[in-house]
Amino acid sequence: MFLRRHRIVAARKKYVASHQPEDGEKEALEGSVGLDGFNGVLRAGRVIPAHRRQQRSRNKDHHPPGGGDSEHMPKYTLKAEDYRDGSIDICGVLFVSGLSKSRSEARQNVQQGGVQVAGEKITDVKKSFTAEDFKDGVVVQRGKKNFVKIFS
Repeated sequence: MFLRRHRIVAARKKYVASHQPEDGEKEALEGSVGLDGFNGVLRAGRVIPAHRRQQRSRNKDHHPPGGGDSEHMPKYTLKAEDYRDGSIDICGVLFVSGLSKSRSEARQNVQQGGVQVAGEKITDVKKSFTAEDFKDGVVVQRGKKNFVKIFS
């Protein structure tokens, strides 16, 4: 760790010592963040130049629609083949909707108390639903930030 930190500090000193800003750059550097004309940020042993930081901050400003709005929430419509004998269990709902990668992961999420259907926490792995339950659309939540609105 000491060698890595030493290399970073040495790289910064070398950059600052070798880079002499011109008249036009001095004005730009006055408003920038940095030390002695060093206009980069050190992260994990790399120098990120100012123009790259600006590009990244511009990309962060564009967010897909969402923010708790059920209109923009991902939706999934259950198909006839998703049901077994007219019903589907909670693990099947999580798996076919894409909230879980496998039925076993879905089962673990239910057992650990991380699944809610229409605001009600589900802890029974054998809980099943019929097509009537999803008729008007029901919000299924896995974890804190994963939501899907399920229709039948």
